Amino acid sequence: YWSVFRRISDSPFRLVSVCLKTTLPAGKNEWSTGLLIRFANPGGGDFSNSNAYKWLSDHSVDYGFVIRYPENKTEVTGIETAQPQIFRFVGVENAKKMRALAFCVEEYADYIQEQKAGY
Repeated sequence: YWSVFRRISDSPFRLVSVCLKTTLPAGKNEWSTGLLIRFANPGGGDFSNSNAYKWLSDHSVDYGFVIRYPENKTEVTGIETAQPQIFRFVGVENAKKMRALAFCVEEYADYIQEQKAGY
């Protein structure tokens, strides 16, 4: 591990180049908006099998949150593995509409654009 790090860290430009292959630059990803939150089981284990997940799934829209990468929307989100532990704040009204329409964030953004365009 250290030998690889030393080899790429010899040049700061090479180090940045390698890092940007797997990570977006600061301020260029959704996490930097402050609108995402990741939950975990305090004792470890699969969050999607926890009572906390069940409660959040049922009630998150009442507080303006939606599951950011739902299991049934991996093709739409572009995230190959569902991540039920990540929730995104979209506001109560939007969250409730998204649930009623069964939309993920990407679908809802397209829907809003279509509404504005008058489709």
